[in-house]
Amino acid sequence: MWAPEIRTRYAYDNEVGHADRPATLFLALHGDTWLIAGDTDEHAQSMGVPRKQWSGPWDFDVLSSQTKDSQGIRFVLVAPADMDERLAEIAESLPTVASEADGFWETPWADEVVIVLATDSAQLAALAGGFGNDGDDGNHKGGNIAAVAIANPATSASPADGQRVIINTQVFDTLSADQRQATLKHELTHVITRSRTAPSTPLWLKEGTADFVGRTGTSIELFDGAPNAVRMVRQFGPPDSLPRDDHFHADTQSTVLAYELSWSFALFIADEFGPSAVRETYFAIAETGEATKRSTAGFAKRWASVTRKH
Repeated sequence: MWAPEIRTRYAYDNEVGHADRPATLFLALHGDTWLIAGDTDEHAQSMGVPRKQWSGPWDFDVLSSQTKDSQGIRFVLVAPADMDERLAEIAESLPTVASEADGFWETPWADEVVIVLATDSAQLAALAGGFGNDGDDGNHKGGNIAAVAIANPATSASPADGQRVIINTQVFDTLSADQRQATLKHELTHVITRSRTAPSTPLWLKEGTADFVGRTGTSIELFDGAPNAVRMVRQFGPPDSLPRDDHFHADTQSTVLAYELSWSFALFIADEFGPSAVRETYFAIAETGEATKRSTAGFAKRWASVTRKH
C-alpha cells in the first residue's frame, strides 16, 4: 500500500478560478500495477495515516448555481438543488453587504468569490477541507459555526485564490436579519483582507475586526453581541490581555468569549480614535503579522480601563 499526499483542484460551474486542497490517495500494488484503493477516513485509519479526509461537492447532493455581480466582484453562488429560494435571498442581499464591506476597507480585493450553502455543520466542515487548515476563518456563534471563509493554502501554487464563503444554513437560518447581514460582512472582510494579511496575524485582530465590520450598521449592541464578556467583566473585572490564538480553537465557551472580547477591543479602538483607526490598526499589524506585547500593552491597558467603566 502507498498513501501519497496529493492536491485536488476543482471548480464549480461558472467559476473562473479553482480551489486547491491537500488530500491523500490510497494506492495498492497489484502485481506490477498500482490501483486506487480509496480515499476515505477508513482507509486512512487502516494505514495509520494521521489525517482526516475531506469531501468535495461531488460527495453531496446535486448542486445548482447562479452568478451575481456587485462592486466589480463576480459572486458564484452554489447550493443543493432544493435550496434555490434560499440562494436567491442571499444573492439579493449581496449588493448591500458587499458595498458596505468594500466601503469600509477601501482596498482592491478578489475578482471572484464563491459562496456555498451547506446543509449542516458536518457538510460545512467537509467542504471547508477540515478546520485548522491554512486559510480557514471560522465565524463562531454560540459554539456553532455560522460560516467560514477559505482560500487556497499558502502551500498551493495559487495561494489566496479559490476564495470561498461556506454558509452553514443549519445555524444561519436561526439568525436574525441583522445577524445574517453581520455574518456575511464578517466573512467578506476575511476575503477582502486576505491578500494583505500575513499567516502569523493574531486571531484577535482578524476576528475582532471582522465582527466590527460585520456588525457596523446593524442593531447589534455590545450587551447583545457580547453577553459572555459582559458577564465576565461584571463578575471578575476587565481582562488584562487580548485572547490568544488557541482560545479561538478550543471549541468551548472560551472560544465564544475570545470572539466577544476581540470585538470589544475593535469597538474600543473605534470609540477612542474613530472607525478608520480600526482599518489602519488592522493593516499596520496584519501586513507583517507582528503584534508584540509591547506594541499592544498600552492599548490593552486603556481597553481594560474603558471596559471597567462600562
